[in-house]
Amino acid sequence: MKIKLLLLSFFLVFTGYHLYTLDLYPLPWEDDTTFASISLSFEKTGTFHCPVANDARNYKEVLHYGPLYFILGAGLFKVFGVSIWIFRLLSFAGCLLCAYYLFRLLKQKETGYVPVLAAILFLLDPFIQVSMHEGRMDLFATGLALASVFYALEGKEKNKF
Repeated sequence: MKIKLLLLSFFLVFTGYHLYTLDLYPLPWEDDTTFASISLSFEKTGTFHCPVANDARNYKEVLHYGPLYFILGAGLFKVFGVSIWIFRLLSFAGCLLCAYYLFRLLKQKETGYVPVLAAILFLLDPFIQVSMHEGRMDLFATGLALASVFYALEGKEKNKF
């Protein structure tokens, strides 16, 4: 019971800290503004243009990243308004997705506290800490990749493949 309370406390402090600081550091940089601009373009026009860098992209749509991240960003903008904090929620959600599926994958093979400790160490990694404060899709894509591995292995174990 004490361990569960400690884990819940960690998660609440971790989440509160990062939600509070999501827009404080680092300052918005190229990927923040570019990706947010593409999401805003999709929300307003239904196209994947990048208004902040239209000249650099010869006024062409940005299609090489795939649409999911920008569609989700556009949805967040539509519901909650436009801000760097709102856009960075995707990176934060991606981080939580990664930690969750890392835990689930390890729990399939490991016993005891190994899966929980691995997830906590992942969340405390300095690179991960910075990555969730940048408007990049790396953590979100990695979270989806880990989820797909988890469900593929789960399906294989149930003889669905």
